[in-house]
Amino acid sequence: VSSPNFYENSPLLSFNGQVQATCGESSMVTMRYAVQFIAEAVRQGKPFLAVVWFGNPHLPHMATKELQSLYAQLPSRERNYYGEITGIDRAMGYLLQELNRLGVAENTLIWYTSDNGPRPPGSTGGLRGIKGSLWEGGIRVPCVLWWPRVIRSPRRVNIPCGTVDIFPTLVELAGEQVPQELVLDGESLADLIYGRPWQRKRGLGFWVYPVPGRPVRSRQILAQIQQAQRQGKPLDKLGLNDRPNIQRPFTTEDLQRGHAAWIQGPWKLHRLVSKGQVRWELYHLQRDPAEKHNLASQRSQTVKQLRQQLHQWMLSVQRSINGHDYQFPSRVEDR
Repeated sequence: VSSPNFYENSPLLSFNGQVQATCGESSMVTMRYAVQFIAEAVRQGKPFLAVVWFGNPHLPHMATKELQSLYAQLPSRERNYYGEITGIDRAMGYLLQELNRLGVAENTLIWYTSDNGPRPPGSTGGLRGIKGSLWEGGIRVPCVLWWPRVIRSPRRVNIPCGTVDIFPTLVELAGEQVPQELVLDGESLADLIYGRPWQRKRGLGFWVYPVPGRPVRSRQILAQIQQAQRQGKPLDKLGLNDRPNIQRPFTTEDLQRGHAAWIQGPWKLHRLVSKGQVRWELYHLQRDPAEKHNLASQRSQTVKQLRQQLHQWMLSVQRSINGHDYQFPSRVEDR
């Protein structure tokens, strides 16, 4: 069950390529399909992996009237924003309820996190920046892991981790190994989950390359596909794939563009580019998570070391973009 991008209430969704209308609050619609999938796996006695992407909270923020009514004392903007978040909360509650009903709650790992920080009226808790930036307000988000059989009491961990860590972690928890030919940025967090001592072996890299995004209007796209399917028309005539060709070699010049950051241990290095000029800022995240005190001039050796690590990571990104790490199958049938 999928959508080309974020989606609102009663969304059109693709079910293995066939577009269908749905009815209900956005997050609950999504979770009900996820629970159907989980329930079928449990019925067949199979392990399952359910990846659930909520469309909310996202502009234009349109909570249902019932959810808005919970925040009647607030302005319309906040009613819709907090209503959408409450919809997510209810969907997660429904998931927990159903896992218990199915008898698999004890040994199911739930990994709950966000892909970026908020925009107003959301709060960063005093951190600098917002969604779209590489300051902590744009990239530092809460993450909650719930696995009753393994995580038996609440623990708080302050080691920086990223969504790049999800894949290698799940592979190890499943008793498998990541193929050696895959080039990964993430590390397995299995030791962290099991409560064993763990520290990152490599840093976390971030890079905002200055290319504007393209609007992807899910409902409009899916409505076109749905109409074509009803009329028996071929989808390749809709022009949905008519986009500029951006496949080109990523050059050395490209490496000099855009805001980049590198987190290693307690340190975070920013590479800021303005009018072709580069400047470096260094922050100690444990003592200064709000990134108010630039220590670059006082810690020149730390800056030099982290600059080298960031550059090597960016070269790795360049290599991946240019297709040198591994070859993807040319046809779906080959996968």
